[in-house]
Amino acid sequence: MPLTFGLRDHVFVDDAVLHGLRGALGCVGADQAITLSYEIMSDRLKEMARLSQAGDLAGVAARCDSVDAMGRAVAMTSVCAVAGDAGQCARRGELAALAAVLSRLGRVLDRSIMQLLDL
Repeated sequence: MPLTFGLRDHVFVDDAVLHGLRGALGCVGADQAITLSYEIMSDRLKEMARLSQAGDLAGVAARCDSVDAMGRAVAMTSVCAVAGDAGQCARRGELAALAAVLSRLGRVLDRSIMQLLDL
């Protein structure tokens, strides 16, 4: 029987940013902006994994900064925190930690989009 671990990353959203988005774009427009940002951040996460494998840690750090900025724009507070952690790992050259944090970033990103679209 395989072991399973109950990894549960709690996610937080910035209610003020979310209300601002909905006020400016309407509910449908805000959801579309959030979904598009999620897709872009997911692509950046894939790029980070590829760049990390290639040893381009500066490229990883730049994409972490990009994900952090996008997350702030669409109320994904937890994504920002984890992207910042990943960027620090990349800047310090901590490859094992970077791999773990990138994995966590994927989980947090997925949970964040689910939480935002459920609100």
